[in-house]
Amino acid sequence: MTPAGTVSVFGFKTRVPYPFGLERTGYLVTDVDEAVRAAKATGADVLVAPFNDPIGRDAIIQWPGGVNTQLYWHTSAPSYAPLQTVPENRVYVSHDRVDAFVSSFLAFSHGSVISDEPRAPGVEIEDLQKPIGE
Repeated sequence: MTPAGTVSVFGFKTRVPYPFGLERTGYLVTDVDEAVRAAKATGADVLVAPFNDPIGRDAIIQWPGGVNTQLYWHTSAPSYAPLQTVPENRVYVSHDRVDAFVSSFLAFSHGSVISDEPRAPGVEIEDLQKPIGE
């Protein structure tokens, strides 16, 4: 664990299911199969079908625009300390696919857009990242 998030390291003793390891980020979910179904229903592709690992199950999905994401579940629920900062997690999607990516990801995550300023300076984006709890 770091103050901004978890770092995962895998030591496979079997073949690594390609393209496992090329994902940009991962989300711990309560049910991998349901999360995969929900992602597919919003437009994501399944690159690596759910599979068992030594501590749970994993899958790799790809959002429209090519952003790969790991969905994973642990057999025993982990207990992590609260993060001290908001992790930075930028993705870069082509102009042609950004609307499809945003629509798919927001539908999956039940999220919403709180600001959309295409010409905002990067420093303003950084200012939005306050420590959790402030």
